[in-house]
Amino acid sequence: MGRSLLLHGEVPEPAARPRFALAAKGFRPFFLLAAGFAVLTVVTWVLMFAGLMRPPAYLAPFDWHAHEMIFGFTAAVIAGFLLTAVGNWTQRETVVGAPLFALAGVWIAGRVAMAFPTILSPPVTAAIDLTFLPLLGVAIGRSSALATAAISSCSGLCWPCSPPT
Repeated sequence: MGRSLLLHGEVPEPAARPRFALAAKGFRPFFLLAAGFAVLTVVTWVLMFAGLMRPPAYLAPFDWHAHEMIFGFTAAVIAGFLLTAVGNWTQRETVVGAPLFALAGVWIAGRVAMAFPTILSPPVTAAIDLTFLPLLGVAIGRSSALATAAISSCSGLCWPCSPPT
């Protein structure tokens, strides 16, 4: 049985590798989703701008474009970066495997809800769309909190780990 907290300087044992390489690090599914979403939204935006396609019911074309660039593309890129970087910074994985795919699924659900907003009521559409960022915060916060607890346990042993006074 292994220890839950590592002593200062110990390297954590590698976790079991996920079955699919796509699920091994946070940047893999989210950068892939961001790239695909970018292509799809550029085509959609050009069609809307040319007047060949109408935006979803609740938003004007410019509002839709701004929303999807922030909550769609940018959120996916930031998620991919932070899920990977926080794991590297803290030496603790954020989410991998099925939880990573579930988080990506929540992002996809938000994009689908915004693409077809008349299927659900506006509050439900907004709730689905806005669920991703808090869940991302929980995934990142968990790793950060575990690493902070490990660092705090060595306070006084070395000055970089000492809590601020």
